[in-house]
Amino acid sequence: MAVRADWPRLWLILNDEPILSATDGMFDGGHVALHTLRFTQPDDSAEVAVLVRNLRVSDLAAALPERAPVYRRS
Repeated sequence: MAVRADWPRLWLILNDEPILSATDGMFDGGHVALHTLRFTQPDDSAEVAVLVRNLRVSDLAAALPERAPVYRRS
């Protein structure tokens, strides 16, 4: 899976095939985030885990250096 952003254009790519794209001229930048939601009772003791392997964040070949991605841990 890959997310490609060349603001205001954004693509979601799965197995090297674009499956979703959007364009919105109101945005000239943004962010991509991974989240996990759990829809169970608060007292549920079942563990929830997410493993992300081989994550790579890179800029586009023609992108301006000041528009390169920045990694921020939250």
